[in-house]
Amino acid sequence: MSAAQPASPDRRSIGAIAAAWLAAMLIGLGAAGEALDRIAFDLLLAAQPPQIDDSPVVIVAIDEPSFAELGLQWPWPRHVHAQLVDRLAGAGANMIAFDVLFTEAAGEPEDDRRFAAALARAGNVVLGADVALTQGAGFTHFQQIEPIEPLRVAAAATGRVGLDLDPDGVQRRVPQDREGLARQILDRAGIPVAGFPPSARIRYAGPPGTFRHVSYYQALDPETHLPAGALRDRIVLVGLAVRAAASVDRLGVDQLRTPFFRSSGQISSGVEAHANVLDSLRRGDVVQVAALPAQLASYAVLAFALAGLGRTWRPIRSAVLGAGASAAMLASTAVLLHSGDLWLPLAGPCIGIWLAWLAQGGIAFLREQRQRRYLREAFGKYLSSAVIEDLIADPSHLNLGGERCVATILVTDLANFTGLTEALDAPTLVRTLQDYFGGLCRIVLDHSGTIAGMGGDSLIVLFNAPAGQADHACRAVTCALAIDDWSQDFCRHQHLPVPFGPTRVGVATGEVIVGNFGGRDWFHYTAMGDPVNQAARLEGANKYFGTRLCVSGETARTCPDHSFRPIAEVILKGKQEAIPVLEPVRADVARAQAQGLAAYRQAWALLAAGDPDAASALREVLARDPDDPLPRFHLARLARGERGVCIAFAEK
Repeated sequence: MSAAQPASPDRRSIGAIAAAWLAAMLIGLGAAGEALDRIAFDLLLAAQPPQIDDSPVVIVAIDEPSFAELGLQWPWPRHVHAQLVDRLAGAGANMIAFDVLFTEAAGEPEDDRRFAAALARAGNVVLGADVALTQGAGFTHFQQIEPIEPLRVAAAATGRVGLDLDPDGVQRRVPQDREGLARQILDRAGIPVAGFPPSARIRYAGPPGTFRHVSYYQALDPETHLPAGALRDRIVLVGLAVRAAASVDRLGVDQLRTPFFRSSGQISSGVEAHANVLDSLRRGDVVQVAALPAQLASYAVLAFALAGLGRTWRPIRSAVLGAGASAAMLASTAVLLHSGDLWLPLAGPCIGIWLAWLAQGGIAFLREQRQRRYLREAFGKYLSSAVIEDLIADPSHLNLGGERCVATILVTDLANFTGLTEALDAPTLVRTLQDYFGGLCRIVLDHSGTIAGMGGDSLIVLFNAPAGQADHACRAVTCALAIDDWSQDFCRHQHLPVPFGPTRVGVATGEVIVGNFGGRDWFHYTAMGDPVNQAARLEGANKYFGTRLCVSGETARTCPDHSFRPIAEVILKGKQEAIPVLEPVRADVARAQAQGLAAYRQAWALLAAGDPDAASALREVLARDPDDPLPRFHLARLARGERGVCIAFAEK
């Protein structure tokens, strides 16, 4: 059987991809897409450098330093504004505009007369106006609220200070109101303004603070506080620019969000928003939103390009392709914004890229699931689930043969199995063994082991095959300890005519050959090699030592985080060299019995060195825990006249 091929487009996948792009267009051209697109516009606009090198716009800010210097509460007396107008006109300002409303008479009539006289002398002042909205049953009425009569007559013009906001509360759009403050200023300054569609957006020069700010108190005395000629031929906007109003009575804080709010978190003053509108219109530098045909063309180009480039679907490769297409869309939009004053909405096309990826992946997933079901149904009765998953990933593994790898082998055996089979009737025996092996297999699978064999009362488990596991030895030891805990608890809860014996486990690590072995018509996934024999013999050695767990020295060497007790240096039958054999110790036991473990290791070291004091040291260890089998085992050896820790096994 050849390896599985990646899914290729068919009618079903083509239909799913087409549906994905249609859904993307509906989203992109709808409210959700517009909301995402506004976010993208803000971020890309904020990523571009400020563009006010030659701007004539200067802001005279009614700010905190000015409140401190003047020592006045808001609203300030209008003779102060009259003084400001005279100073600005005297400094050579081209145009002066107030983003402040003077719709009510001052408390002192003389203040209004002085302010009106200053406006008349300057001849180039635009005052702010407002609009009142009245709504009733079946009607909506807009009424412009002008400055009081003396000021309106004396001013060069009035302009509405209101700005249109997008649904998310951000000011982006070019104002269409011909009576707006910015257009009135430019009209009086003799600067022509082209007409722009309602979708056009202001190209904000930069975040709050980009335009040159002069404090109000500085403009009242420019000879002292400002460089010579700082205001000459400038368009001066006067307005509130305070960050808080807690200490200022009756101060209406004029603040709003601009496209730079999303990246900087800074709120802009209304007067600075007007400065951006004014400067963008003055330069004719606004951002046009691409027409609907151009937007639809971007969908079509991306859809066909991705269909051609992604003829086959692989999760990572296709995701990289989608990310590249998204990045290309983002880059092209940024270039058009920066160099062409054109905004090509990218939210919808980017959504389309990933919806198409999901649709194509969904079809490939369904196709793969059908293949998985077929393999599971065909081989589920013969192979472990881990091997089946390996076959699903690469069906070529069905071929006979194997490969060399370093693996850890775990072998279990049930003590007194023969007595159990003789004492129990068949239904009870089957039910008991089903519960027993069900628990063992669950633990093995929880530790990602591969069950390579099951016979009578034993299991053979592989770690690091067929799937690679860098910590395979540690996994096997942890699994052995879990099996030991579970099997002891299982024994305690059995109520049978004969005792249910303990489970003995042997673990060994080394190079083996793993793969499918057998004939042409029947084969089995397993491992072959000396570590398999070692694990089986170490399992049997537990009976000789009186232990339940035996681990080879090679396994223990690669598990520095586990605790072990040395048992012996064992020469297995048919071998010439001894291998270290150890008993793993649970972490909680190692902590609770640290002194006892240290005493045992010291006694074992004396035994290994042939020291006569080994016997007394072992007796002290046994006195600490009379149920400990290892000191009892070695004391019995010493009593028989055996020395050292090397033991040769005459049987398998």
